[in-house]
Amino acid sequence: MIYTRGTKADYDAWAALGHPDWSYDKLLPYFVKSETSLDYQNSFYHGNTVIEFIAIPDCNAPDTPSKEIAILSLTLNECRECISTSEAFLSKKIVLERQNLTICINILVSRIVFRHNKGTEKIIFKSIDPLSDKIFSAKVNKEVIVYSGTIGLLQVLMLSGIGPRESLEEHGIRVVHDLPGTDHTSISVAWEVPAAESLTSMAISPLRIALDS
Repeated sequence: MIYTRGTKADYDAWAALGHPDWSYDKLLPYFVKSETSLDYQNSFYHGNTVIEFIAIPDCNAPDTPSKEIAILSLTLNECRECISTSEAFLSKKIVLERQNLTICINILVSRIVFRHNKGTEKIIFKSIDPLSDKIFSAKVNKEVIVYSGTIGLLQVLMLSGIGPRESLEEHGIRVVHDLPGTDHTSISVAWEVPAAESLTSMAISPLRIALDS
């Protein structure tokens, strides 16, 4: 539920690598367009029109003890409910009116197939049903936007032949582009602990923070 953009320098660094459209100034209009800020109604850096609701609660409120030293935007609506992707970006009106929109459900993208020196050819995907072994493909005429989560995205790229050459060749994957940076630098680890020793107890009882500090 956390909504956080990178710093301006991050995007400008991408643009400096060779694609000016990835600069912060070029991306800012799309950031603004994709959100409805409940706290910054007249801000140049936040939108208040459609799609996803962004809210920032009072970081000093007694019921928000885990804000640390930063304020994070949350993807909550006026009722403090988290908004799903379908609610935020695929409203009934959009789904019914856009004839060029096809939504495939219950499938996972396996890989992207590239033609030699000719760009993307097709996308391979399969059903998430463990009893089904069917494999489907979709032809590509233009660009492909790949989004499959922080870890899933990198997996799709590597299965498609984009990643560290050594790792790809180890698993018999044809190298399309040797890209050593295609990896995930860290991963969270969850541990089960007694409730009295967890952050949950602090969230339930803010008074405990004062007593323990």
